[in-house]
Amino acid sequence: MWNACSSIECDSHEVVVSGFNGVRVNSLEPMEWAKALENVVTNEGLWLKLSRNGLDFAKQSDYLKIAREYINLIREIEAQTNF
Repeated sequence: MWNACSSIECDSHEVVVSGFNGVRVNSLEPMEWAKALENVVTNEGLWLKLSRNGLDFAKQSDYLKIAREYINLIREIEAQTNF
C-alpha cells in the first residue's frame, strides 16, 4: 500500500502515519516523491509493514461500524437520561 500526501495538498495527519501505515512527503518536489516511492517499492520489509498496518487501519475505520457505534452510544445516553 502506497499512502502519501503532501501536507500542502491535503490534511491527512490523522490517516497517514509516516513509517507506520504510509509515507508522508512534505514537499511538492517531484524528486522527493520519487525517493519516497522508490524506498517503498524497493524495501520489501517496509512495503509489507505499511501494507499490513494500512489494512488494519482501514478495517478499524469502517464508516458503517463507526456509525453503529455512534448510534449505540446515543441510545445508551438516551437510556440514562430517560428521553
